[in-house]
Amino acid sequence: SKWFADKETQDYYFEWYAGRRIIRPKTLKLDWFKSEGFSFPPLLEHQELGKFLELEGPYYPELIRLFLCFVSNNEGITQSVVKGKLIKLDGPTLKEVIGLSGTGNWMLKPRLHNHDQMSRDDILLMHDIKKKVKIDWVSVVNDCIWKARRKEDGPIPYALLLSRIFKKAGVDIKGEKKLILHASNKIEKSSFHHMGMLKQEDKWVFKGDVPPTPEPATDEDGVPSPDEELPPQVEHEPAQEQESEPKMFSPFE
Repeated sequence: SKWFADKETQDYYFEWYAGRRIIRPKTLKLDWFKSEGFSFPPLLEHQELGKFLELEGPYYPELIRLFLCFVSNNEGITQSVVKGKLIKLDGPTLKEVIGLSGTGNWMLKPRLHNHDQMSRDDILLMHDIKKKVKIDWVSVVNDCIWKARRKEDGPIPYALLLSRIFKKAGVDIKGEKKLILHASNKIEKSSFHHMGMLKQEDKWVFKGDVPPTPEPATDEDGVPSPDEELPPQVEHEPAQEQESEPKMFSPFE
């Protein structure tokens, strides 16, 4: 009740937002991907995404849900009030907190389907990153937040980013529930193993793309077959008894 001006607002929050799912945050280290031979880190650095992708620290699920409950849109910029503090996802804020740029000329439109599924927008996004087309990331963040607000059960993205902005805005976090990151939140070697990948020589590949290693032939007792272990051998009889054609030596005779 300390968060709400009246009971009606409180009831609205608990009906629509109290149990809203928060997308599990992921973090990574671009330098690790470079050391493993991946070629994409420079593309992400060109988009000035390094600080955003490497965000760590705790996040505050209840404050994040409060943010979404009171969110509004002012000329394309998402804003809300959390414990009396105005939170704005405008260009200067996102630039200061995580270095995101709003100067690009491409905008990702919000979608109303499963976040786990690839969409046409996702494909366009990856294409533009690959072609080094500067993207308006401020619009991307605001569109995704607004999409979560519009959909009744839309999962909430950017848990680490929002929590970092709350702290910058001076939101009182004392006594608030917080969640910390664990190994499962970090995209690294164990993540690739979990996805069914392995490192072969100097690159990561899916296990299904690795040709199987042929096993040596064995007899019925499991003993390697001599034909597989030894090259064919030819033996000649003494000259006085030599046959017209050389006779192939067989280890089974």
